[in-house]
Amino acid sequence: MIATKKMTRAPRVRPDLRMLGVEKLLPTVDNRRRKISKASVESLAKSIAKDGVIQPIVVRAYFVGATLEAGNAWRSREDVRTGALRTGMSLFVGADTALGPLYFALTHAPLGQTGVVLFIGRP
Repeated sequence: MIATKKMTRAPRVRPDLRMLGVEKLLPTVDNRRRKISKASVESLAKSIAKDGVIQPIVVRAYFVGATLEAGNAWRSREDVRTGALRTGMSLFVGADTALGPLYFALTHAPLGQTGVVLFIGRP
């Protein structure tokens, strides 16, 4: 819905956020839309008012990664030795979906166990 009254003060949803006027928004360099017409904004507002914001269930982005970890816990500073480090590693694939993050990982710790992790959604 497009406001017809000029707002003198933006409503605060969260203390760290504030509303900006459209005229303060600048397109990024790779944005193909160079001009935004009032008619297209009104059309978008009507569509959102009617249907809400429709997000695809499909994947928006993929990622692949690996970790190498080393650490331990010691009672005192004098006990710290690199030879006492415990190590671990993982390989993972993930996706950013409309349902939230999704990832699958294989983990291995030479002094521990090998494991499988499947994570869906937000914690």
